Amino acid sequence: MWFVVVGVLVLIAGFVDLIWTTLGTHGGGPISAPVSKLIWKTMVGLHRRSPHHRLLSFGGSVILLWLLSFWLLLVLSGWTLVFNGAPNAVMQLRPRRPADLTARIYFIGTTMFSAGTSEYGPEGHAWQLTTTLVNASGLFVVTLSITYLMAVLGAIVGKRSLASMIWDLGGTPERIIDRLWTGERFSAFENPMTHLMSGIELFAEHQLAYPILQYFHAENRRTAAPLRIAALHETLLLMAEGVAEHVRPPKVIVVSGLDAIRGFAEVIAKEYVSTPAKPPPPPDLELLRARGIPTVDAAKFSAAVEKAHDVRARLLGMITDAGWQWREVFDTELMP
Repeated sequence: MWFVVVGVLVLIAGFVDLIWTTLGTHGGGPISAPVSKLIWKTMVGLHRRSPHHRLLSFGGSVILLWLLSFWLLLVLSGWTLVFNGAPNAVMQLRPRRPADLTARIYFIGTTMFSAGTSEYGPEGHAWQLTTTLVNASGLFVVTLSITYLMAVLGAIVGKRSLASMIWDLGGTPERIIDRLWTGERFSAFENPMTHLMSGIELFAEHQLAYPILQYFHAENRRTAAPLRIAALHETLLLMAEGVAEHVRPPKVIVVSGLDAIRGFAEVIAKEYVSTPAKPPPPPDLELLRARGIPTVDAAKFSAAVEKAHDVRARLLGMITDAGWQWREVFDTELMP
């Protein structure tokens, strides 16, 4: 009887984790999320000893494959324990005798993922009804897993597309400012910023719904969302607080962009990244002055940067946890 009790508990754990992860919008499941994080931290630790971004780029796929296999294995194990709760729960039909453990696993597997087998069958009405639940649970797990897989793949495309859009705008604070500064003022960039803010807000929602997104590492800096979002934040911070008011871009653009990134940083800080105690080094006003852009005094800018302490620290944590370094926010090279 204790096999049945343990099996039911395993099934409950499996279904709770599956539903929490695939249908929830508040982070990963209570079992899979900590294990996934441990796997990723191990991979990043190895990456830091011998940096190889291509190898790390397989991390998300490995964790996703593990996640799908984990749910299937947990449900399969739970039902196997349940059907071991009675000697005659599964019978070999010819000759008629109780099935052994291997045969019961085979019976459960074929019942979950196909029409069953003609070699073994349940004994009695109770086990026949339970077999129907096994079949339904297999369909449920496979359907949710495939739906989750397709949704995650779509979110990955969106994440990399967002990074590419920022790169095409310039990618780094230096290049973005070079492209926007006309020599007298900043050119209009309301349209690209509207798309970028929408993309950042969508990315934040995707991160809540599919926490596994943080484990999909880009091979180069063009599609590395952590680097590009941090670069956009530093650019907007320079424009909003470092540029003299008479040539400063419209407040609705730069401040709204900073607010979008601040909201994103709050989302990732709740569950997904470790926030360091100290923020990264502040952006240098010399980046503006070297291009003849009027600036505020250094003390005023430093005070503004200090107010952005929390956001910048969270962005640094996101970059570090993803296997990158803060200096790469300003690096114009595509490949590591």
